[in-house]
Amino acid sequence: MSWNPWSQITQSRKKHVVGITTRAPENSCRWLQDFIRREYPDHIDVVHLPITNDNRDDWKEIVNACSAVILYHTKQQGRVNITDVEGALYEEELQYLNDKLGKEKVVVLLDDMDDISEEEKRRILRTQTSLDRLSSHLILIPEKNKSETARKKLTEFRTALSEGVKTSQKKESSGFLSSLPSLPSLHSMFSRSSGDSENNGTKNNNKWECTGPPPAGSTSGKPSRPSQSPLPPYRIGIFSRCAESHYTWLLDRLKAPDRRRSLDIKTVCITNDYKTFSSGLETCQFGILYHTLKHGRLNITDIANSLYDGELREMSHSLGKENVVVVADDLKSNEPEEKEEILENQPSIATYAKDLFLFTEEEKCVGRLEAIREIIQRNLGRSRQPERMVV
Repeated sequence: MSWNPWSQITQSRKKHVVGITTRAPENSCRWLQDFIRREYPDHIDVVHLPITNDNRDDWKEIVNACSAVILYHTKQQGRVNITDVEGALYEEELQYLNDKLGKEKVVVLLDDMDDISEEEKRRILRTQTSLDRLSSHLILIPEKNKSETARKKLTEFRTALSEGVKTSQKKESSGFLSSLPSLPSLHSMFSRSSGDSENNGTKNNNKWECTGPPPAGSTSGKPSRPSQSPLPPYRIGIFSRCAESHYTWLLDRLKAPDRRRSLDIKTVCITNDYKTFSSGLETCQFGILYHTLKHGRLNITDIANSLYDGELREMSHSLGKENVVVVADDLKSNEPEEKEEILENQPSIATYAKDLFLFTEEEKCVGRLEAIREIIQRNLGRSRQPERMVV
């Protein structure tokens, strides 16, 4: 067989390997290989993994040696038929990538698209639902200005590549990966410094509330250690189409001082202007999606006239599922059976959020409030802020 990516992989012993797998000719995705090599010249190498009818075993073996994989398809091959539709090209391959690498390390890229809008992306995800279930991101690239568009979508690339790099050393393998020397983590490369984060935050006009311990140098019980710089505030966003007056009680509870790290809390009103939501999400590290039954009905996602389909998905992709919770307020019941019924009818909540919390109009349960705070507190020491492109 002429295809022999092992020779390239064994030359990449000091780099992490990202596979680009496709049924399209290699020259179709050459620009993507070159783009990734340019963006990460010292940390990542790229391997082309062709999918044919007679290389199944070899393909699986190479996939297992990759830190992350991009499933590539070009519309020049006919139509967008990745999975779930008649004549789908990649159903088995996408399932295998998810099973072996995990969802967070799989990206699907559709090239040469006529329309790369968010509306088109949502339409594709509605008709080919396995894309959401089995991959972390769907990226649309036009026929022209490919690299320029890809650079604007670096957040999506970096999230998946970062997850692949951070976990690749933990994979048990009797082959290539087990013989690799210890490799440097890309986590710092993909994380914005606290100074950059602060500078970006000052440009945002969304409402911020700050709470927590006094800054270093202020009068407190113990003098601060000069050798230790205070951690930057942990930024929490509450996103909703409802009026802020509905969740003042939640804001007040979150403002209670946290002994470990100060919290910045901002509220973002979701409207039909996507830029408002997007700019609010840019500077958050943790997101709470809030909805109240007083707004009409409990139509968060997956049902007719749902209000937050795109927003919940984007919060999960941008912040990570572990850093997103959903709050449903002013219900008649907050019993476990009610929660189970909601999750059954609106399954995307469980797909894209860490948990769903129910509150009744009469009772804002202290236990559930503390559970939210506990999720936030667990993230304080390991918080990450993916670098985002300023377009």
